[in-house]
Amino acid sequence: MPASAALPAFRPHQPPVWSRVWRWLCAAVAIHHERRTLDALDDHLLADIGLERHQVTAECGRAFWDIPTGAWRG
Repeated sequence: MPASAALPAFRPHQPPVWSRVWRWLCAAVAIHHERRTLDALDDHLLADIGLERHQVTAECGRAFWDIPTGAWRG
C-alpha cells in the first residue's frame, strides 16, 4: 500500500458550528449597540468624526443581523 493512501486528507481546522454562531451573535449585538450609541451623538460630535446625520441614520436603519462581512470572523 502506498504511504500516501494511509494518510487522511488534510482539512484545515474548522471551529464547531455553535462556536461560529456564538461569535456571529456576539458581533451582531456589539454592532447593534455601536449603532445605537452613534445615533445618540449630537450633530457637532458627528462632524468631529467626519460623519453627517444622514449617514448615521442610514447605518442605524440596518437590521441587527446586517453586519460588515469581516466583523465577526476574526
